[in-house]
Amino acid sequence: MSARRPFREVKLQWLQQLSCDNDLSDNARSIALYIVTTHMNGHTEKAWPSYQTIADATGKSVKTIQRAIRELEDKEWFDVRRGNGIGHNTEYRPSALSIVRASEAREKTDRIVTLRRRADPSPKAVRYVLRRRSDMSTESRERKYI
Repeated sequence: MSARRPFREVKLQWLQQLSCDNDLSDNARSIALYIVTTHMNGHTEKAWPSYQTIADATGKSVKTIQRAIRELEDKEWFDVRRGNGIGHNTEYRPSALSIVRASEAREKTDRIVTLRRRADPSPKAVRYVLRRRSDMSTESRERKYI
């Protein structure tokens, strides 16, 4: 198992895994996407929107929001700390397990692929280093002169 990375580093992998989870209802998926993309604080990895705020933005009822949040919590996508009334907001954060899964997916795409050096008669040999496996276009190569 790979080390847990900060959520801001694995956000895209987390969103991809969430959107491909067939066990989630469409309501839960759309609400999770809304919370993460609109309200998530990148440094604290927390969000505090009220049920009413989520309902207004997504066009769903508050009861539907509550059911979807419970589903996301049960399926270990979010850790939820519920507030008690006015001034005590419910706090959402991606679960540690879901972040570890996203970190593992990120590890698979982060491996650096080095290209073999050819014998080059020019005085400056050029070595290409690719940033990420998923960015293997010619534009993503960096030239390093040795």
